[in-house]
Amino acid sequence: HSSIGTEHILLGLTREEEGVAAKVLTNLGAGLNKVRSAVEFIVGHGERPGTGETGLKITTKIYSNILPTIRKDSHTPLTTFETSDSV
Repeated sequence: HSSIGTEHILLGLTREEEGVAAKVLTNLGAGLNKVRSAVEFIVGHGERPGTGETGLKITTKIYSNILPTIRKDSHTPLTTFETSDSV
């Protein structure tokens, strides 16, 4: 497939074995192999990297737009208004 979505973020977090997300998922019985299998079952198996043009899903665009806000002031929760403004 030719898009990057939240499923790819989940896979990336799971692959980072020393990260908190991977440790939590593994402790819950959802290690990398299970997560990868589940994503492939739901989304399907995409083309090999470099074989197609990559597009971004709207959710990925939203995440990339709100990350600077989160980093700037991690003590203030994001509101719906702030996240919808980022689109």
